[in-house]
Amino acid sequence: MGTEIERKFLLLNDSWRAEINASSKIVQAYLANTGLSSIRIRLQDEKVNLNIKSMTIGISRTEYEYSLPLGDAKEMIRSLCLRPVIEKTRYYIKQDLHTWEIDEFKGENQGLQIAEIELSHIDEELIKGIKKMNVKISVYTVNERHIYKLCKKLGINYIVTDYPKSFLPKFSFKKLNFKK
Repeated sequence: MGTEIERKFLLLNDSWRAEINASSKIVQAYLANTGLSSIRIRLQDEKVNLNIKSMTIGISRTEYEYSLPLGDAKEMIRSLCLRPVIEKTRYYIKQDLHTWEIDEFKGENQGLQIAEIELSHIDEELIKGIKKMNVKISVYTVNERHIYKLCKKLGINYIVTDYPKSFLPKFSFKKLNFKK
């Protein structure tokens, strides 16, 4: 059993492209995606894996990974997996002691760009490094007040949360009258 500790960020521009060190093509499909775990098959270059990840809320979750024969994986994707099959290019950017993995999605998710980094915790030095790349930072899913306060302190541009009323200031709205 392994533990994955990562943070994901929604990228809002292409300024990161100048820093790319390498890339790989990925095809992945889900056998199951429940409230407890996700089970997927991933083909990445010459490597084929079955990944099982817990659906734990927060920065850390349990992860298992097993090698599969290529023929078996292709057959399972064709006959057993949920649709759509996800296709993306993963770009790698080395920055200090970390390697950023930036996924650029194809197909139904065309245009979506997500950066992820595996680490022990999010800290100010990491945020400074991201801001050097002139990237606006969006963090999801922020559902705990102490994480929200940390994001605010570190200058995170946007957050995604399941509880917006808990984090948004109280607004007063004017009643608008529209004439026909």
